[in-house]
Amino acid sequence: MRSANLIAGSIERHEALREIASFQAKSRDVRGAIATAATIQDDIGTAAALRDVTAEQAAAGDIAGALRTATAIGDDAIERMLTAEALRIVAAAQAKRGDSRGAVGERSNGWC
Repeated sequence: MRSANLIAGSIERHEALREIASFQAKSRDVRGAIATAATIQDDIGTAAALRDVTAEQAAAGDIAGALRTATAIGDDAIERMLTAEALRIVAAAQAKRGDSRGAVGERSNGWC
């Protein structure tokens, strides 16, 4: 992450940090991934990184964690769009695992 912070352009730096967060989540270091996402000094970049973390959590079967991450993304217009996309990814992972009721929000799990 130190190397990413040395990148001069903010867009490029944010993209590098987002990729690092995604890799951390893929490696099951969700806490590290969320911490890396928080270092992105752009709300949309942070939201996009958290969406990517959500996708990795859902793919790994951590549905509860993915839902927590997705609902923490933010509440401005673009962040809401990324939250909706993250929740769609979680629903697809639930459906793929055979949890169609959870995917459409029929269970009372506090998230739907």
